[in-house]
Amino acid sequence: MTDAPAAPHVPDNAERADFARDMLLMARATIDEALAELDTVLPGMPIPLRAANLCNRAACVEVHSAAKAIVNTNR
Repeated sequence: MTDAPAAPHVPDNAERADFARDMLLMARATIDEALAELDTVLPGMPIPLRAANLCNRAACVEVHSAAKAIVNTNR
């Protein structure tokens, strides 16, 4: 007779929070690296690139919102 397959792991809120925090930190690190690269290549960023900078920061806020939603799921 074979054993029944183990139930899939369901993450608890602490694991969800850790995942969301990691996701946010990776997004921030990626944005910071891109901005640092722009600063080296184009010092004194012209207005269109400043707008892109703001869009990237807005994307980071969106990732943060998504991370919070993951944490709040099934509370």
